[in-house]
Amino acid sequence: MTAPIRWGTLAALLAVVLAGCTTPPPVQKLPELTYGHLPPVRLAVDRVVIRDDYRPPLTPPNIEYRVPQAPATAAVRWARDRLVAVPDGGGRRAEYTVTDARMTETPLPRTGGVQGMFTTDQAQRYDAHVAVRIEILDPRDARLGVLTAEANQSRTVPEGMTLDARDRAQFEVVETLMKSLDAEMTRTLEATLGRWRR
Repeated sequence: MTAPIRWGTLAALLAVVLAGCTTPPPVQKLPELTYGHLPPVRLAVDRVVIRDDYRPPLTPPNIEYRVPQAPATAAVRWARDRLVAVPDGGGRRAEYTVTDARMTETPLPRTGGVQGMFTTDQAQRYDAHVAVRIEILDPRDARLGVLTAEANQSRTVPEGMTLDARDRAQFEVVETLMKSLDAEMTRTLEATLGRWRR
């Protein structure tokens, strides 16, 4: 009688141990936002200077410091991938500056009571804003031309999201934000800096 009980106990313990050894799900790897596939913006300058002047506050509601790809990082990458100096001996330079690149998270109101138990509410709203400036400067730092552009993007996400789904949503906010910024830059480039395009 005791042998069957021991084997049953052993089988139960083995099942518990094996259940604890399951492999955790793989960590999601999101792509890096790049813009090298887009046509280069060739400017008649000796060099391109890229600056990020935005300083995130590192406190809520700001979340730039903990998203998969911060708006400032994407905005700087846009300039590195797209702006190309075409020297002509004039001594001019282009200065590209990220002036704002904030991303915030706002908690949204939830349905209370019994109804709330059966409702999936939108839990947070992500708001992102990016603003950049391109200046063409002569050797004496006189401004010869300037372009400013900005873009906004918002998205709400439901309660109960996994960490991977949340990271994906934040990534997509920045990705869409940068598509909007690229479209705005392309739209205004000829009107503002057309004289310096090559």
